[in-house]
Amino acid sequence: MKRKIVKEKYIAVFALATLLFIVGILVGHWISEWKIKKTLEVEKKLRFDLLSLELETEMLENYPCTIEAMMLEEELGNIARKVSFLEEQLGKRNPKVLELKKYYSLLEIRHYLLMKERKERCNENYTLILFFYSNLPENIEVSEKQGYVLDYLRDKYTTKKVKIYSLDYDLDLGIIKELIRIHNISEVPSLVIDGNLYVGFQSKEKLERILKGNK
Repeated sequence: MKRKIVKEKYIAVFALATLLFIVGILVGHWISEWKIKKTLEVEKKLRFDLLSLELETEMLENYPCTIEAMMLEEELGNIARKVSFLEEQLGKRNPKVLELKKYYSLLEIRHYLLMKERKERCNENYTLILFFYSNLPENIEVSEKQGYVLDYLRDKYTTKKVKIYSLDYDLDLGIIKELIRIHNISEVPSLVIDGNLYVGFQSKEKLERILKGNK
């Protein structure tokens, strides 16, 4: 009788373990399917947003002092978040991610040059920051740390006062290589603030002193 009870317990435990295993597989499959679907949706939306941003940038080029640039900058931020999402889901070296990142970087640099011209021609007062970072293992930690500081500054001062453009130092893009050459950048992270180079990690306190000095 005891053997029968023990046997039934083993069978029940085995059945429960099997059920949990199957449920785990199904849940894992559902999560994977959801991630794939979400990633494809973000990628599709990102391509549309990039095209829209390109057209809006062309309008800004034609009317540099009359069109409000704030909405364009908000779109740049939204697109940057989508690129980051794809990097997390597909990997930072994924060919599709790199292709979209290159296109986004071109628009970002184009916007930077427009804002630089607008600042001079339209007598506007804001600080332009080029942030060169790297995703290589030896540089990613300090680059991300610098990125958090810049996010803080962007939130505090808003894009109306501080405009930040993040560029991947290792991205195989001619215009980025040219900017690296022009500003004599040899290590990351590095910041170019209104034309002045700051090499290595810059603290929140130091950057706030620099920003106050630019006003």
